[in-house]
Amino acid sequence: MVSRGGGLSILAADFQITGSLRSTGEIHIDGIVNGEVVAAAIMVGQSGTVIGDLIADQITIAGTVHGTVTATAVALTKTARVHADLRCHGFTSAPGAVLELQGQSAMSSPASDTTESV
Repeated sequence: MVSRGGGLSILAADFQITGSLRSTGEIHIDGIVNGEVVAAAIMVGQSGTVIGDLIADQITIAGTVHGTVTATAVALTKTARVHADLRCHGFTSAPGAVLELQGQSAMSSPASDTTESV
């Protein structure tokens, strides 16, 4: 995964982009991203939408995601709406979050590197 080293980048609610976003720090998304997002940490805010892949050590989702989510740890808040493939080592979900798994999803233990299909 990406190592932390950069700062915080915030995409405001009125911000829309088509393309890839990359950062060595944290990206907070309140707008719309149509493309891949790679960072040390990603937060999709309640008004945020990502149509594409999310790749980070830590991903927190409060908004909407359609694509593939790959992380060491994934957390869904009660407002999350996720329609994605999910690949992670740790997963938490608040009551009320919606998770619709697409295709192949897996959780694995980083210590033993065993994989459990979801």
